[in-house]
Amino acid sequence: MPVDKQLKSETDARSAGEGKLGQLKDDSAVNKGGNKPGQDLNLLSVSGITISKDDALKAAAVGTAAALGAAIFIGTRGKSGPAAGAKAAEAAFADNVAGGLQTAKIFEGSVGSRVAQRGAIDVGSAVRLESGKVAGAYPRISDEAARAEIKQIKTVYAQERTAGKSVGERASGVVQEQQAMGDVPKHPLSGAVLSGAEHFKTAYIDALPVKPVLEFSTSGRLMPGKYPMDFEAFSRQFGQGERRGELLVEFQSTVQKLKAIGVKEVHVGGSFVSKKSVPGDIDFMFDKAAPGVNQRLLESAHDGLFSQSSAPALREKGLQMMVGPTDNATTKSLQYFLAHHHESISGLVRNEVRPKRLAIPNGLVVLRL
Repeated sequence: MPVDKQLKSETDARSAGEGKLGQLKDDSAVNKGGNKPGQDLNLLSVSGITISKDDALKAAAVGTAAALGAAIFIGTRGKSGPAAGAKAAEAAFADNVAGGLQTAKIFEGSVGSRVAQRGAIDVGSAVRLESGKVAGAYPRISDEAARAEIKQIKTVYAQERTAGKSVGERASGVVQEQQAMGDVPKHPLSGAVLSGAEHFKTAYIDALPVKPVLEFSTSGRLMPGKYPMDFEAFSRQFGQGERRGELLVEFQSTVQKLKAIGVKEVHVGGSFVSKKSVPGDIDFMFDKAAPGVNQRLLESAHDGLFSQSSAPALREKGLQMMVGPTDNATTKSLQYFLAHHHESISGLVRNEVRPKRLAIPNGLVVLRL
């Protein structure tokens, strides 16, 4: 498949704002059963600077939403050589630095604030910022301290992890059964048999229990499951507070536009569907291939606003949208992505260039329009 199409599909899957870019290391049991993260790339040279995959991915969020990260994902998955992917990404990154600044303004973190303050940045500087070669982005911590922090994260999110493990085990059983019967699902667009990772993610979403009553963990996160509700109930539950109210107004307008083009169901995840008092944004997605969606309007209405993921006009309003399926990802695998958040330890261990992160399973609100 041409690199440009690969870039578009990976951008769709990964350009969704805070903490949503990167092939994350996950030691949780949820990833068992075929959902193994891609092997880390060796250091890549971009604009003459040697950086790791993870650093380049986050630099992409600061720059052009996900162009650089997408290319490196291609390399990680073996769908394109790292050198070719990096070259294509570098060109895209360099060509759209100005547009990428808008992403930086809503990207939470030290790198995003630095970029916004500077007002302009070139690809080399962005990479240096994120790789820690300027101002030392992350402190060094000992192995013992890292183990203690990881243990603490696992303790805080024990409820979610236990529930996610149970769902993952059920999904693994389905995957094994379907593989044994030669009944592995196919991608809805390409017709290709799903990879092991995609297969597991699809099975995981199918295995999530449907819960009529909201269930939160002690950490304030929505417990793994699917929670159907209408917009009125959604507003009552999650619209309290100034910031939540502001986001909800924008989201309601967006939902009405989606409804007008035939979308009947939207999945919402992230901090907005938690007890966090001041969430940064609303993370949501919909299935563009679902029955009833008017494909002509999808492409043309509102200047094609809903035709692809991470529309800048929505990001400016605090709305992070994913649109499935993409060329390489099913809608359910994107839902799997939305149904997890990630917790990082505070610093680097040994020769690492980015802190370890753990994937924490959460629930999804199924908003019926």
